[in-house]
Amino acid sequence: PAFVTSVLDLEPAEKVLSVSTVRFWDDAPVAYFTLLGREPLMRRMVQEDLETNDAMSVLESRLGYRFKESTMEASAVAAPAEVARRLGIAEGEPLLRLRCTPYDIDGTPLLCAELLFRPDRYAYKWTLRR
Repeated sequence: PAFVTSVLDLEPAEKVLSVSTVRFWDDAPVAYFTLLGREPLMRRMVQEDLETNDAMSVLESRLGYRFKESTMEASAVAAPAEVARRLGIAEGEPLLRLRCTPYDIDGTPLLCAELLFRPDRYAYKWTLRR
């Protein structure tokens, strides 16, 4: 996707891998997470339990990255067909979309995350302190 190419400053032929997971709360699907990044890092990421662990925690505690900052953008989007199917909603229903990019200590963007939440079952609150 264009936002990943731009944020990660990718070369035209550079490979990007993605991994997607569905998050549940009380046995109900509430969110669809997609992580996209350069092939070497993503191959390391998929070795971890991304279904239950936060990607930022995996990057820091298991893969040894230190963060300088993380950017985040929130918006509303219509549910694409595949995401709607996995979340048990109708295509086109509104979702809360968060896109975030963590940067390591030298300012290099590590990956792009797109998190899609059902607004009827999920509220997203955060506090970022460093």
